[in-house]
Amino acid sequence: MIRGLDALVILPHNPATLQNVIEEAYESGIYTVVIDRELEHASQHVFIAGDNEGLGREGGVWLAEQMNEKGNIVVIEGMPIPINKQRVDAFNEEIAKHKGIKILDSQTADWSTQKALAVMENFLQKHQKIDAVWCQDDDMLKGVLQAIKESGRTEIKTVLGGAGSKDIFKMIKDGDPVVRATITYPPSMVASGIALAVSGLKQEKIGKMYHTSPSRVILVAELVDKNNVDAFYTPDATY
Repeated sequence: MIRGLDALVILPHNPATLQNVIEEAYESGIYTVVIDRELEHASQHVFIAGDNEGLGREGGVWLAEQMNEKGNIVVIEGMPIPINKQRVDAFNEEIAKHKGIKILDSQTADWSTQKALAVMENFLQKHQKIDAVWCQDDDMLKGVLQAIKESGRTEIKTVLGGAGSKDIFKMIKDGDPVVRATITYPPSMVASGIALAVSGLKQEKIGKMYHTSPSRVILVAELVDKNNVDAFYTPDATY
């Protein structure tokens, strides 16, 4: 605001701590686009995010099918903020439909590879039989796989993350026996947020829409497996 910004595109790591300053920017007339983490009180021109409930729901549907509706799951959550709750609640609701599946444990790991490694090590020490892991995020998935490898455990047949990392797409493409799918939460939404800010400042219409920029954009959560991974895998992608 001191520098006289015309537009602000922001992904608030913890929306609760940034609510007030984003609200101040928005009310001062700065064109504001909030990405990924929804504010408690809407203070933006445009909000763009992936489908958090869809990510959890689609993950639950796919895992239940892969497990033939029976077995033990452990869950590694993200940060204790609203979008994590949306994902976990939708996942738990779907898994609850399958009485043969039991969720043994659920802990947060802040979407961190290292924290997920530590949480998974704890799960492996605590639970004698784990059939599958849902960790909702491809960064955390890497920590989970490292913990499983170092433990020497062989009964875990499925690990499901999410987001859309090219490394995970490559594993799916190469036929990894444990990582066979992921659910999208497109990292490219940041570029879309910048494009929306530019069009909003110019008061441009998007395509053949009769209105200027939308106020809320939710990007669909898509299952990516061996059948469609080629459409998503980009070897030179940043993430």
